[in-house]
Amino acid sequence: MKWESMLLEVLIGLAGGLVVGGGLSTLFIALGIAPRLVSLSGKKKHMFLVKLSILAGAFLSSLVYVMDLRFSIGKFALPVIALFMGIFVGMLASALAEVLDVLYIVASYAGIIKFIYILVFAIIIGKIAGSLIYWLLPGFY
Repeated sequence: MKWESMLLEVLIGLAGGLVVGGGLSTLFIALGIAPRLVSLSGKKKHMFLVKLSILAGAFLSSLVYVMDLRFSIGKFALPVIALFMGIFVGMLASALAEVLDVLYIVASYAGIIKFIYILVFAIIIGKIAGSLIYWLLPGFY
């Protein structure tokens, strides 16, 4: 393999990682996950630690995925890890629910509350179409 093609692959991989990382960080910022965690715990002095742990988790999971690392964890550690993953998914789902509440408030303020179902259906159809394209068309996964 020539060095030009290897360099191109590195640049494409880096660009893809930047896009996905930017999208994920935008989602976390828009949902306000870190400030919400700090406000629930009442420890504003630990905000940096919360942000650092989110960043470290994203970095380490990317590293494990890219390097194809395998870990031999015992059957006692697996439920603990699953518990933390479930907590994270629950927080993400509740943050998304709060965003939908904001959507309703903005629609009622703008006077388009009778058309809110069109917006919700558009979001649902977009998610379904994106998932189908991702899973059914080769080359997307």
